[in-house]
Amino acid sequence: ADLCVCRDSIAMYKLVLKKAALDGHLSEFDCLRFDNDAEVARMSNAPFVKDIVESVRANTARIEGLEANVESINASLDKIRRGIQRKMRFEGVVGLVGATLNVISLGAAGGLLSAGAAAFFEGVVDFGDVVHLREVAADVGA
Repeated sequence: ADLCVCRDSIAMYKLVLKKAALDGHLSEFDCLRFDNDAEVARMSNAPFVKDIVESVRANTARIEGLEANVESINASLDKIRRGIQRKMRFEGVVGLVGATLNVISLGAAGGLLSAGAAAFFEGVVDFGDVVHLREVAADVGA
């Protein structure tokens, strides 16, 4: 049955099976089972089955390539996220230093400004929060 891959060989095989069954050499069950084996062998070598198998292989390769691309994109996004977080930390430090220098310079300008600087320092809860520093500065009029 494994050699039944073309129309002529399958036809000859089925004739031999039919003759063996008619002569009593094969039971009907065995004849049907062998006939099915021949059909399976013929269909597994059919062009459309080969096309499907090749298409599945090609799709599998493309999926594996896409998975590799997704992993690379995820790694790049992680690098960008870390870079943004680092940039935000630097901006926070620069803002803090700038706000502190502004307050110190206000304190150096005289007694009236020193009261504003004192109010600013008393109002600040978190020197690392630039938004908070700006809000406190706006509240005290700096």
